[in-house]
Amino acid sequence: MSNNFEQFKRDFEGGMKKAITHSTSIVKKVAFEVLKGVVQMSPVDTGRFKGNWQVGIVSQVTTTIDNQDKSGASTLSSGLAQINQMQLGQTVYITNNLPYARRLEFDAWSKQAPQGMVAVTLANIETALGSGRV
Repeated sequence: MSNNFEQFKRDFEGGMKKAITHSTSIVKKVAFEVLKGVVQMSPVDTGRFKGNWQVGIVSQVTTTIDNQDKSGASTLSSGLAQINQMQLGQTVYITNNLPYARRLEFDAWSKQAPQGMVAVTLANIETALGSGRV
């Protein structure tokens, strides 16, 4: 009986480790898809707004940075580096702290992103999750 229990315990622990690894991978993928969506949808003039999307793990970033990133490539790269540090159970924050970020999101302040970036990205992610595409 003891051998069966030990084997069951090993199998259970191995299965849990795989489940945690898989779950963490899914959370990281979804977080990156959200980051990618908001960065790609961000209106571009100088690239300052696109370059100010920042990722915080456990706590929200509350500062702005001097990063003009018209393509969004460096923003996505640094955000992915942060996302890859996250552990299951930690909160991922994706923020843009420029003073005009709220106006861009909620007040149709830009003709490039009249519906905002965050709301549209989250709706797209929700649809993709529902269809199994993420």
